[in-house]
Amino acid sequence: MTRPNQSDLSPENTQTNVEAVSNEYSKKKYIYDAIVSEATFIINDSLINERIKVHGVEHRVKELSSLLKKCSEKNIKDPFSEIFDIAGLRVICLFRSDLEK
Repeated sequence: MTRPNQSDLSPENTQTNVEAVSNEYSKKKYIYDAIVSEATFIINDSLINERIKVHGVEHRVKELSSLLKKCSEKNIKDPFSEIFDIAGLRVICLFRSDLEK
């Protein structure tokens, strides 16, 4: 594990990074919203076609505050290439046997 350069942790650099991440998030949020919406549609359609009953399909786009917190806690400089759960989808099955379908 590499240790961050002390100059990277200065308040000025931290604030600049927060602003940069916030601006980029604002530009990309609609894309993440569209992705989870389309993925939810595809999953729901597939579940119906395969006659798989589920409790539900949930989706979310990570809130900016959560994204910034994760960046801070893990010293992440480029969350859009280093974080893989900005958008997420969860299928909640009723039966274990449905997990393999």
